[in-house]
Amino acid sequence: RVLELAKEMRHLRSYIHVSTAFSHCVRRVIEEVEHTMNISYKEIMDYVETKTDDELLQETPRLLQGWPNTYVFSKAVCENMIQEEYGTLPICIFRPSIVVSTYKEPVRGYI
Repeated sequence: RVLELAKEMRHLRSYIHVSTAFSHCVRRVIEEVEHTMNISYKEIMDYVETKTDDELLQETPRLLQGWPNTYVFSKAVCENMIQEEYGTLPICIFRPSIVVSTYKEPVRGYI
């Protein structure tokens, strides 16, 4: 929904999406480019909507296509969705290697 809102902003200068450095860990080299997947996010969503939870649990290893877990796979799928649906927006996909909390808000120190 935030991206839909961004689409309506006529003077939007930049939209920053926080992903993870591991979103494309199945690649030998992760360059600062848009990476594509073998399957579109729409195909994944259509497939998931037709399956039960038990069926999805059994199918997960096949669906992951080499990704080590559903977290990084879903980050890659989300990046794919952003590229397909919102590629005309001034978007930056930020891929930090780690995101942590602080000991005490607002900025007391890192855990």
